[in-house]
Amino acid sequence: MERLYPGWAVREDEPSSLGDGCYPPYGMTYAASLPGVDLVCDQRVMLDRPSELAAHLAEASAGRRLVLHAMHSVVDWLAFAIWEDGRLIRSLSLSPDNGVMENIGGPLSFEAPYWAGEHPVPHDPAWSDEPYALPSTRLTSVRGGVAGAAGVPS
Repeated sequence: MERLYPGWAVREDEPSSLGDGCYPPYGMTYAASLPGVDLVCDQRVMLDRPSELAAHLAEASAGRRLVLHAMHSVVDWLAFAIWEDGRLIRSLSLSPDNGVMENIGGPLSFEAPYWAGEHPVPHDPAWSDEPYALPSTRLTSVRGGVAGAAGVPS
């Protein structure tokens, strides 16, 4: 954390589940280090254009893969980006209201059916939790589950 946010006070807090800790209050960062993965949850990296992630944050992943994943269900927005050893290889950001805000690099294999129109999401005003198929598929491809989705293991 000190490498990501130099000069900031870092303290250990009470443990949290990913479902509860994935959207901390603005200005606060939740982090976990697990075998093979470091996880950082922070609203300040929820960018409309993930490629604009602060350089020092991308550089902190030198020699590793960095995955930025952000979504906001209220506006059906999804953004993700992947860097390999500090080099951006894919960035996508889209929402129904704003369309595709960023599309850099070739689509990943899990994206193909969505770009081909095989998974249209019909609008149902009676359903407050629309099925966010692409975001859920993205999370599943990264960590095997979806935080915040009813009936899906997290």
